[in-house]
Amino acid sequence: MLKQVLRKISRRFRTSKPVTIDSIIATASGFEVAGWYDTAQVSSVSLIDISGKDVEAEIESVARPDVIQATGKHGQGFHILSAAGNDLSQFHLSIELTNGKRTSVALSGATAAVAQRLDFSPTEDVHDGLVGKLEFAVYTDKHVFVSGWLLDNNSIDSIAISDSSGKALTAKATILRYGRKDVADAFKGTLGVSSAGLAVLFELEQPGEIPAKLYVDLNVDDVTHRIKVADVFNGVSDPLTSIKRVLGPWKPGNRNHLLKADELILPVLYELFPADKLAKAQSIQFGHIPASPKASVIIPLYGRIDFMRFQLSNFNRHKSLDDYDIIYVLDDPSLRGKALRLAKEMHKILGISFRLLLLSENMGFGKANNIGVAHAKSDNLILLNSDILPSDSSWADELITVLNDKSDAGLVGARLLFEDGSMQHDGMVPMHVSEYPGLLFNDHPGKGWPVTLSPHKAELAECPLVTAACVAIKTSLYNELGGFDPAYVLGDFEDSDLCLKAIKAGKVNYIRRDTVLYHLERQSQNLVEAGDWKHKVTLLNAITFNNRWADNLAELFSLGKEVNR
Repeated sequence: MLKQVLRKISRRFRTSKPVTIDSIIATASGFEVAGWYDTAQVSSVSLIDISGKDVEAEIESVARPDVIQATGKHGQGFHILSAAGNDLSQFHLSIELTNGKRTSVALSGATAAVAQRLDFSPTEDVHDGLVGKLEFAVYTDKHVFVSGWLLDNNSIDSIAISDSSGKALTAKATILRYGRKDVADAFKGTLGVSSAGLAVLFELEQPGEIPAKLYVDLNVDDVTHRIKVADVFNGVSDPLTSIKRVLGPWKPGNRNHLLKADELILPVLYELFPADKLAKAQSIQFGHIPASPKASVIIPLYGRIDFMRFQLSNFNRHKSLDDYDIIYVLDDPSLRGKALRLAKEMHKILGISFRLLLLSENMGFGKANNIGVAHAKSDNLILLNSDILPSDSSWADELITVLNDKSDAGLVGARLLFEDGSMQHDGMVPMHVSEYPGLLFNDHPGKGWPVTLSPHKAELAECPLVTAACVAIKTSLYNELGGFDPAYVLGDFEDSDLCLKAIKAGKVNYIRRDTVLYHLERQSQNLVEAGDWKHKVTLLNAITFNNRWADNLAELFSLGKEVNR
């Protein structure tokens, strides 16, 4: 019965679209289409005109690990570059399905993300013989990030920012040069083009208000060229939009870009999402909370709040949390009204008791958990994703028993399964990803395998790294370790970081493979959006994680290789 419910819920939240178009960007002679498709449904994509004839275009396959991470499906990314003109009404995206059939999508109206990437002006783009354009700047209290393009054959001697009076505003500049195919195509045969893309992070000499008119002074061959920045944005007024702008030119698949992240991108990320910024939390109680609960269960909600309905129904059916303090943390102010109505409805129907914390701002997974923990009534904690559904009534007691019986216990995880009964989490180990050399990521060995193929017995065992999708820990230890570190912006790697902090404090992390729950894995969030900015934030979190724990991760990686031989 439970598996049938799981399959129904999972199907409800799967996308029915075989192809997602992220953006359509106009170029000087045509356009570029970017997106991804589910390889279980689609075998290839191409470009056709309205009569159905093939249109000549460059089609590039692109890895999309963000799609795989967010949906559990194999998402294949694609870039299609056409020089057949800008009239989108004349073109369709042709989709070849794995069942042998074909379908198509009209490009006109297919996405709202249609933009003009390159807008040349013969007068504005030439500055005393230097050709280029500075498209935008994002400023924070301490930095200014500038993005654009220059045709200078990498000959910049120095670069600085000044105001309209010529007063210098910056002390230090970190420069990244990279290829811009749109620029190269536009100037092909007229000017030499070499690494036209330009991204610069300027460190301000004195933090303060940036003037509305901003200029960049470039010294090339002892000649200073002054270029006005086209658009200047206050980063802290809209952090989410600002980080998308900053991440646009950063291509982490390029090793040079990856190595520049520490100097070029992370300082801005930390300023746009400061660690000490917290939201206000309004607590609303439904029913009677036990005076001395066995544990406080912290469950962040973001995006798909319907999972609260399924999860509370599961708790009520199994009567597994009657003596527990259930705390939902709504990390999505836009859904405040819907969440309140759903919470009232579920309490009225089920009679189950819980609390709902309404945050004034979106804080991200780690901070949402930290705020929830601050409202906990028990010294035992269970951190739980909203897309986790227990398989029986004993799971919570089994996790808490380990905390109470073992004085050395740090974090205690559980075995998690997909809705089809295959393994989702049986413990984690560090792994290399070929696209991003030098970094170690979290791997779930045996993910997708039948449980019968697990090399581990269904029993309590030591396990250095466990996922926070379902984990128990003492509240006092959680606070002693500083909780989830807000340096991991929006989410990812904060659970591994906490595991390693527990080990450093002399604790032992465990996993109960005899405690089984179902995990619909991130279907409670809408992680795949237009563009790949969330994937880039994940990579930045990976860099922060590796910078902090390089030696520990190398040791765990070696141990993992030995165990899996």
